[in-house]
Amino acid sequence: MKFSSVKECGLLAILSVVFVVFPWLHGLDLVWEQLLAASFILLFASLGLLFCQFHITRNRVIALSLWSIWVVYNTIYLMPLPVSLIEFLSPKVPFWYAYQGLESAPHLTVYWQASLIEWVKFLALALLFFALLLFVNTSRRITGAIIVIFSGAAITSLYSICNFITAGEYELVNAIPPWNYSWKDGIRGTFSYKNQYAIYLGIAALLGIGLLLDTLKDKRKRWLSFALLFFIAAMAYTLINTSSRGALLSVIAGLAASILLYMLRQPRIFTLLFSARTALICAVVVGVLVFAFMQSSMYHRFSEDQLDDNGRNELRQTVQSVIRDHPLLGSGPGTYPYIQHIYKPVLLGNSKMSKRAHNDYLETIATTGIVGFLLLLLPVGWLLIRQFKVTNTPHPGILFGCRAATISYLSQATFDTNAGIFFLPVLFVSLLSIGFILGEGNLTIEANAHTEVL
Repeated sequence: MKFSSVKECGLLAILSVVFVVFPWLHGLDLVWEQLLAASFILLFASLGLLFCQFHITRNRVIALSLWSIWVVYNTIYLMPLPVSLIEFLSPKVPFWYAYQGLESAPHLTVYWQASLIEWVKFLALALLFFALLLFVNTSRRITGAIIVIFSGAAITSLYSICNFITAGEYELVNAIPPWNYSWKDGIRGTFSYKNQYAIYLGIAALLGIGLLLDTLKDKRKRWLSFALLFFIAAMAYTLINTSSRGALLSVIAGLAASILLYMLRQPRIFTLLFSARTALICAVVVGVLVFAFMQSSMYHRFSEDQLDDNGRNELRQTVQSVIRDHPLLGSGPGTYPYIQHIYKPVLLGNSKMSKRAHNDYLETIATTGIVGFLLLLLPVGWLLIRQFKVTNTPHPGILFGCRAATISYLSQATFDTNAGIFFLPVLFVSLLSIGFILGEGNLTIEANAHTEVL
């Protein structure tokens, strides 16, 4: 794959920093790591606007408008407002300021600094979508972007396997306490929380499967197919040894849903499924996966804990209490970790786990209110609709991988904290953006490129 233009190589280099380097910064868990990533995304968008031509379409205008509305809405939390207006819109906010010993409530958020940081992250996500629209507008760049994302996860997977086998002998990135558990208790990769690392690996593996499906059609890229198979297998081995039950189930759900969707849209695939060769291959693959799973730390966790929710029922009760106090506009973006201790039961203690609702949907409602949740649903929903529509695409495999990965992320978000670190939302918006671009069908493609309805 050749990137002859210096400008094109520069933009790809920035994209590589985001998806290859930043996973090593705890998945962007700390504030300084998040702000550094936001600055690189801003740089990526600025250079993209300077170097790339923007193709205006109706769907893109709608998507950008919806993202802009979301960012503007969250700006309101940062603006000083009359106390009477705040008491009318969010009556519980003044009580929080009184609790802290302050005389008045000048903002709709209960913690202005936390909301400011969250707003910067929201702006970065919107700019990332815009930047990808500018840069990823050709068949070659689509493939290049997916390879970059996949490569970042593949490198961390090899690093994780080495440390899993040697009990952390080659650890380069220390976990942020209290998540500094033994590597044998669950692979956490370059992150701190193994569940978040597990869904990252699962998403990357699904993208790798999609890329593999596309490369199988080109006999000149057999070396790439074998490399993809090797790294997908490494990711699968790493994933099942994270001991993250939810991530595994989410990946299976995403893969199964995407396969079912493809089969419904391509009825001819049924004839292939019932062939003896396909049945034999499937039986061998399933057998290997079952054997590997039974030797993994995840199997032992399933055996010991079954489907125990690990305190998530109490976490749901806590976030529901916050929602009851701040139903319309929420407590302010990014404020949940700072106010949950007032609402949570004693049973949860003072653990870091309780600082997140472990349900991104409920936590979003708690912090931005029903209004904010619906406004966020508009751009995300629009991109999902465009991604899952029937389309002619030169990259049916990549589109399949994006769909499966998107479903996996959304599934995991119902019982875990994907948004707890910044890298996962960055990855999710990238999946939405690439899937949206493929769904548009306006790619500049190389000569003789094959297209398929998906």
